[in-house]
Formats: sequence, C-alpha cells, structure tokens
Amino acid sequence: MARTVALLMVVIVLPFSASAFAQSTEALLVAAARAGEAQLLEELLRRGADPDGVDESGDVPLVGAAAAGHTGAIRALLASGAAIEGTDAVGRTALIAAAGGGHLLTVTTLLNEGADASAATQTGWTALLAAASGGHAPVVKMLLDRAADPNARDDRGWTPLRAAADSGNVRAARLLLDAGGDPNARTDAGTTALIVAARDGSVELVRLLLEYHAEPTAADSAGGSALVYAAIDGHVTTVRLLLPAVGIESPQALEALLLSSLEGLTEMVTTLMQGGVSADQRNEYGLTPLMAAAAAGHMEAVQALLAGGANPLLEDPVGWSAAAYARDAAHGDIVEILEDAEANWGRLGKAAQKS
Repeated sequence: MARTVALLMVVIVLPFSASAFAQSTEALLVAAARAGEAQLLEELLRRGADPDGVDESGDVPLVGAAAAGHTGAIRALLASGAAIEGTDAVGRTALIAAAGGGHLLTVTTLLNEGADASAATQTGWTALLAAASGGHAPVVKMLLDRAADPNARDDRGWTPLRAAADSGNVRAARLLLDAGGDPNARTDAGTTALIVAARDGSVELVRLLLEYHAEPTAADSAGGSALVYAAIDGHVTTVRLLLPAVGIESPQALEALLLSSLEGLTEMVTTLMQGGVSADQRNEYGLTPLMAAAAAGHMEAVQALLAGGANPLLEDPVGWSAAAYARDAAHGDIVEILEDAEANWGRLGKAAQKS
C-alpha cells in the first residue's frame, strides 16, 4: 500500500505536457504492471497512458504483468486496448511469459482472451516450451488442451519434451508423450530426452521414456549415450534400469565400463559387471577395462575388475597387458597385484589342461 501511495504521488505531480507525461508514464506503467499495483495502473490508464507503451529496457506492461502472474493487471490492460500479442525486449508475448512463470490462472485468462498458443519468440521459444522447461505440468496440460504443438522446436532443436526432461518433471513429460510428443526427437546437438534424464539421474523419467519406446542406444553429437552419461556421473540406479534395455554386449555397455574404469569409479565398475557386462570386452583399439584402470592408477577399480573375473593375461594389439600399462605409468603397487593375478590365472590354466 505504501508503495502504491508513493507511486501515485509521482503521478499527481507529473507535468501535464504530452511529451513529459509520455516519457514519465511508460516506465511507471511497466513498473506498476510488474508489481501488480492495480490502483496506480488504473490511474495511469485513466490519465491516458499508452497500454502498449515501451519502457527504456524494451519491456511492455502486459508482458510484465503476465510474467509476475498479475491477472487483474492483465484484465485492466486488455480492457484499455493493450495488444495481446505484444512482445517484450526478448520477443516474449504475455502468454509465453505467464507460461514460463507457471501462472495457470493468467495463462487461462490470456487464452480465453484470444492469445495465440503457438506464438513464438524469434528463437522459436513458445509458451509450451517455457512451461515444460519450468516443469509447470498444469500449464503444459492447459496449453496442450488448446492445441499447442507438442513437437514444436526452437532454433536449437529443443522440443517441449526435451525441455521437460531438463526440468526433470515426470508429469509434464507424460502429458507431452500422451499428446504425441516424439520420445526420440533430437536437438541440433543430437541430444534426446532420455540422454538428458539419464545424465541427471532422473530414474522415474528414464523409466517413463523407456515405457514410451525411447531409443536406449541413441548417442549425441559427442558420441555419448544415456548409459554412458549415467555411468560416468555415478547414477547407479539409472544404470541398472538402462542396462537391460541397452544390452550387456552392446558398444555402449563396454564404453560405460571402460570409462568407469578409467575414471576409477569403483562402485559403477562393480554395478556394470554385476549387471552382466564382461570385463574382457575390448574397444576398437583392443583395450580392456582392466588395462584402462591399470594405466590410470586406480587400485580399487583394478581390484574390483579382478574380483569380477577380468583376465589379466589379455594383451592389446602390440602385446601390452594390464600389468605392462601399470608398469609404464609407474604404478608399482598395481603392477604387483596384476603380476600375482597373472600367476594365479596361469596356474588355473594349467590345472584346467590337466583335468
């Protein structure tokens, strides 16, 4: 109330010349709309303020009110002739601003007044993208009910489902999928909603996307897949969920184990092997996870791999074993463990031949 009175005093003492009034009221009208100061807003409009007046930062009253969810201010501005599709400095309409803020009543009001649910900024950002990005499921539902396109993309190739994955909101994602959102849509960087969910460790969202047939082995432009990102970020439960869908003999499963070994992620190494991923698979260069862990000096990962049945006698194409990699990197303690393991494997081999 004190703020309203103070601002009203400014209005009262404004010069009455047209140019001075216009310069002063544009900023005041935008500020009053953002703050939801109904009394000041009505007084400014009564004095002839332009409901579409732009302040020095390029913002307009209707978008400012919508971003803050001030539905009463919006009604007053629209009644005074404000353009419902007017945009602010970044190209947002009032609907896009309201959707991004999760203001369901404001969004409903704007739609009922004729706002275009498909309107987009110059970068292609729509109200549905804004709502999904913020994880505002009720607003997502309202926009879908008003025929917003669940597969509309911005200039980065983001769809509303990709935006919902970023927010981690399972309900919003389900609404989009039920409305026909493509679970395998890729951004310009090749990212899918499943990759994002897996990278973030969003177990329920990963489960939902797999239920809607998201491709588990899809890779982004950097070559990373959902399983690999989940593994290197340490999301054990997510990895357990993805592994059966990806396949234990898939290139993605091997890459996940190799990178986990290289980074010394012992718990993940154990998780992957317990899930059935063989520690003796090789990548295209002939390297095994044991070689990677030994070269990087990760003692616990080496021990975990050996405990899981990794063969220390395997060699790369130039004849180097895991022990040779450890020796070259001066990891003497790991060399000792691997040499003991080699001896044990040698004895087991001889025993098997005799039997």
